Amino acid sequence: MNRLTQTASLMLLLCLTGCAASTSTSGGKVTLAQLEALRVGQQAYRPAFSGHYPQNEIALPTDTEKQLHQFLAQQDPSAITVSVGNSAGDPLQSARIAHQRLKYIEKMLAARAIDVSLQYKPDAEPDSLNIEVGRE
Repeated sequence: MNRLTQTASLMLLLCLTGCAASTSTSGGKVTLAQLEALRVGQQAYRPAFSGHYPQNEIALPTDTEKQLHQFLAQQDPSAITVSVGNSAGDPLQSARIAHQRLKYIEKMLAARAIDVSLQYKPDAEPDSLNIEVGRE
């Protein structure tokens, strides 16, 4: 890949993931150093809690759901961000499953006094659940 193609691919990836939304200090131009810093930041991302769904299932496995409740009891957060990855197969069906998973998590956490932000991240690991304490 030549440098222009690499830059264009990276810029497209950053735009699709929403990480290029920060304002630039260089007169509206994004430098390669800024793009590299964003890429490194994305690679260093570690959620506070993560789990995996069985393929095409809406509910979490019982042990993962129990671990999630234990995590939330220990952390006692006021706000969390819940994100799910796609599932294998058709992109439209994958988005539907992700929506159902997010709604299931939202209902599961409704009794808790937590402000829940839901996100579908098609670029995340397939069948993944990630929870961040606070807002991104």
